[in-house]
Order: sequence, then structure tokens, then C-alpha cells
Amino acid sequence: MKRMIVVLTVAAALLTGCSPERIQDRAYLRAAAVDPGQVTFEFFEGDPLTVPAETLDGALRSAEFILGRRIFTGYTELIVLGELPAEEILGEMLTGWRVSPECMVVGSTGSAGEVLTEATGRLLEGSAKLAAERGEAPESRMISVLSQLLSENDTAELPLVGTNGVCGKIKICGD
Repeated sequence: MKRMIVVLTVAAALLTGCSPERIQDRAYLRAAAVDPGQVTFEFFEGDPLTVPAETLDGALRSAEFILGRRIFTGYTELIVLGELPAEEILGEMLTGWRVSPECMVVGSTGSAGEVLTEATGRLLEGSAKLAAERGEAPESRMISVLSQLLSENDTAELPLVGTNGVCGKIKICGD
């Protein structure tokens, strides 16, 4: 009987998602800016971090190594795209990084990392939401953008952001 209780307790702990990792042991990603050869991370707490990277997965691992803790990407609110193949980047973020499909996606006027670092994710996201509500920029949730890129048109419109917020729209093409 004791053996059965121990087995059930262990099984319950394994199946309920319990882990020895505490909330404080993770860095929570607010926004990411992706440029050719580098990714800039902005967290809910702490300073932005830019790492050189050939792949998104490599960038995430490098950032975790530098921070000394795991990065949780599930609460990511904003992706700022530089001049990259958007469909490939967003697909990898959705499946590999497990970013929410509701995450907002915007294009940048120059270096995505510089725009994110100078303006902050909160300002850029708020500016893009407001511009979409006013009809000045398209609504740009990740799932909508990917759906448009995978459609027959093979294009999507994104808000274009600079260091002062939304400054227009940009059309991007799929692979």
C-alpha cells in the first residue's frame, strides 16, 4: 500500500508540470528584435540584451548563457523584424520558441534592435495597437501575419515602427 502511494505521488508530480525551477529563476521575454546576424531581447525586468546569432535557437541559447538562467518566451508581446525572411522567422518563433500566436509583429525603419532598445517594447506595442484602432496601421498578430503570408497573395502588411512609434506600414512577402 505504501509503495502504491509513493508511485501515485511521484506520477502526480511528474504529470502536473511541477518542476524544481522557481519563477525567479527565469527571465521573461517581453519583446525580441530580429536583424540579420543578431537578436535583441527585452525582458519584463532588466536591461535589453543583444547577442550575435546565426539562428534564433542559437540566439536564445546564447542569451540564456549570458543571463545565467532560462528564458521564458510564452509571454512575449512584440516581435520587431528587420530585413529578414519573415515567414521563416515567425514560423520558428511560433513553433520553436512557443511565442503566443497573439504576439504583435511589426517591421522596423532601420536596425530592429536599435529601434527596440531606444523606444522600448511597451512604447512600440502601444503605438502599434493605437494606430490599428485608428485605422492608420494594420492589425498584426502573429497568427494573422502568418496566415496572410501562407495565403495565395503571399504578402502581409505590418505597422512600420521607428524610435518614436508607428510611422507607417510596410508590405512583406513570404518565402
